[in-house]
Amino acid sequence: MRRVNCPANGPAGYAKQQFEKARDFQKQLLGVLEATLDVISKCVAAQEVGDEAQAYVIAATEIEPVLILLHETLNEINDWLSDAQLHLAMDRGVTFTDRNDEVWKSAVVLDLLEMDFQMKAAVVYGVTIESTFDEVKSMIALIESEPWLEHSEMNRGIAWLNSISNQYKEEQTRKRK
Repeated sequence: MRRVNCPANGPAGYAKQQFEKARDFQKQLLGVLEATLDVISKCVAAQEVGDEAQAYVIAATEIEPVLILLHETLNEINDWLSDAQLHLAMDRGVTFTDRNDEVWKSAVVLDLLEMDFQMKAAVVYGVTIESTFDEVKSMIALIESEPWLEHSEMNRGIAWLNSISNQYKEEQTRKRK
């Protein structure tokens, strides 16, 4: 496990930081899916003019590397999520006994991020060399809709994280004075 450091503003700040990182990973994933669309379009264009040899070359030299990058991106996101959840639980030595506890609520946010990733991974792992333009375009639309990142529980969790983070900042400012 890679070492992940909690920011000075505690578990809530850490979970908020991970939420922002999830947004960055989503942009990265969407970028790779857009690249997939581009190479599928090139392959389809070659097939439409009857150039099967060119379509094969595009599939072998362009689509396959993009698919590898897609799987590497998913693996990177999965590793990051696993590390984030383990770090929150292990470094704090927590027992989740109080559901109003900062660590518990932070863990709920990380769980929602994990559910978001699992949904995206289940869809995106289905992209193959045989995937059509419309299939990949549909995957992009689903991911852009952010079903878990925009979930009401996530919105409540993020609002709560923002308030806790602000409390930590105010507390740190008072201590410095």
